[in-house]
Amino acid sequence: MILMIKDNYKKDFTLFSKFEKNRKDLISNPKFRRIYEISYIIYNLLPYSKLDSELNNYSNLVKRDLVSAIDLINLQHFESSKRDLRSMIESIFRLIGYVFKGYIYLKRKERKIYGHSSQIFSIRSALNTYKIGKLTTLIDRLFKNSIIYNDIRPLLDYYTSFSNTVHTNSKEDIFHNDLSTLTTHTNDEFDDFSDDVLSLLIHTIGIIYFSNLIYFSKDLLSQQDFYYINRILGKYTCDNYLVKLQNNYLDGIFIDFN
Repeated sequence: MILMIKDNYKKDFTLFSKFEKNRKDLISNPKFRRIYEISYIIYNLLPYSKLDSELNNYSNLVKRDLVSAIDLINLQHFESSKRDLRSMIESIFRLIGYVFKGYIYLKRKERKIYGHSSQIFSIRSALNTYKIGKLTTLIDRLFKNSIIYNDIRPLLDYYTSFSNTVHTNSKEDIFHNDLSTLTTHTNDEFDDFSDDVLSLLIHTIGIIYFSNLIYFSKDLLSQQDFYYINRILGKYTCDNYLVKLQNNYLDGIFIDFN
């Protein structure tokens, strides 16, 4: 079959232009507005230090993927947004791993222990590798017995789920191969997807807040923002979740002092 690519591309571009002009977004959808609100909290909650470029780099990677995912969700590119959300989760794991490594250094220094432990080596190795399984296994092991595992475990599950979208060796038939089918979803499809995104983002707030407590050894939120975020979390997790994190964030944390 001979395709008249030169002529047909012009027709296709005309159809594409028309599609873009009439594209439907989710700006007016209440669930999308809540997704945006919680994303904004995460964006502003991420730790930053003028003296720590590596910390800032991890935070900026989370911001980059978060912003991109929200834009794709608004345009109803749900499958593509999963790729950015997956990448964001990876950066979150690297962030909390990096912060915890610094905390270990600090506590060992307080005891005048200056050598490197196997624990520090394993964290550094996981942060520097592209083998994501090594990173997720480490994060699972480090925080298994801590309160923040309630937020980490769901992100590990979402990471696995979203990986199915990223991998390209699926044997299943792919029907969504044009803009019209890629961005057309039923109300039930959007409700299910938005529930997953909201859950992911809520758990992300917990992890970022936990990382701030570990890194700065205190809560840097204003009283107004603290109660505002705590109230939102209460709708999805439990009452006074930030208070519980504050009071118990060090429980179950293991540090190797050998």
